[in-house]
Parts: sequence; structure tokens; C-alpha cells
Amino acid sequence: MKGRGKKSLKEIDAFLKGAKRLIGRRGGKGGFIMTLVAIAIMITAVIMNSSSPGLDTDSSFLEVEVSKVIDGDTIEFLSEKNETIKVRLIGVNTPERGRPYYKQAADYTKKNLLGKIIYLELDIAPKDKYQRTLAYVWLSPPSKSDKPTDGEIRTKMFNAQILLDGYADIMTIPPNVKYQDYFLKYVREAREGSRGLWK
Repeated sequence: MKGRGKKSLKEIDAFLKGAKRLIGRRGGKGGFIMTLVAIAIMITAVIMNSSSPGLDTDSSFLEVEVSKVIDGDTIEFLSEKNETIKVRLIGVNTPERGRPYYKQAADYTKKNLLGKIIYLELDIAPKDKYQRTLAYVWLSPPSKSDKPTDGEIRTKMFNAQILLDGYADIMTIPPNVKYQDYFLKYVREAREGSRGLWK
């Protein structure tokens, strides 16, 4: 698992060395502007690094092993630094403790995810107000990360599967709406098929 921070810091270091050489040659106003640009890049990298600790946003997906299932729509994994990262599935909502089908939804997620290697895909907002990482959970990455097919979403994405099997309802919270249209279709199929919650 490669962290974006490591790569970004190497890139910044290389950029700074180049900027120092440029400043040494040109000095004056050009060197000053280059220094400002380098500082801006460093600040951006620090912000990106701290926004989602333990997440590798260098690629479209982060490969992790699920260490715990909290309930039907919340799981945990351990980062490289051995920090517990809580993940809330985007676009779905399972019954809360004490509600009908709570246990079935939690058991469904445990059966399919606990101890498994998964691939997390982030959307626009990386965290919710409880500081949980918001993600789409893939059992295996799609062939085209920028535009997966309906078939791949159905068979490879857990968020879609829990909707299709009727153990979750849709919950759309902008700006994380990348797969909203698919999810609406899947929950409609589950209702029409009287699956899970919709029996």
C-alpha cells in the first residue's frame, strides 16, 4: 500500500531542488515566484495528506483488509500506522440497532467483508461529520476506474450488492453522488423482488 504523502513529498523535494537551482541562476523576482509556488504545493500536499489519514489516494482505490464490521454500513480497517480507520459506505443506509433487520444487515456485511481484502473508492467529500471515511467498497476493482459498467458495479461493488439483496435502503448525501442513479435502480429492483427489508 503506497501512501500519496510519500510520493508527493518526493515530488515536492525534487521540485524544491529545481527551484533552488533556478533561484541560484536567476535570483530576483523569478526566484521569488518559484519559491511561492513551491510553498503552495507543499501546503496543498499537507492538507491532502491530513484530510484522510491512512488512505492512499495516489490511485483510484485503496486496498485494505476489513478488521471489524460495526453494522451493515460501517466497517473498520487498520492503516499502515496501525490506526483504526472507520469507513461508512456511501449511498446506503442499513437499519440501526434495535430496528427490524438490523442483525440481518450486520450479518450480511460480516459474511461478505470481515477479514476480506477490499478496495475503497472515495468521492468528493472524504469524511462525514463523525470523521468516518466515506467510501464505495469494491470486492475487486473495475476494469475502468473512471467509468465502471453496470455489470461491474452489480457484481464487484459491495454498496450495490447490499442494495440489490435488500439489506439497505438508498441514502444520498451530496456531493457524494457518483453512483446515485445506479443505486436508485438497484433499490427499486430489490423492492420489486421483495428481497430483504422489502419482504
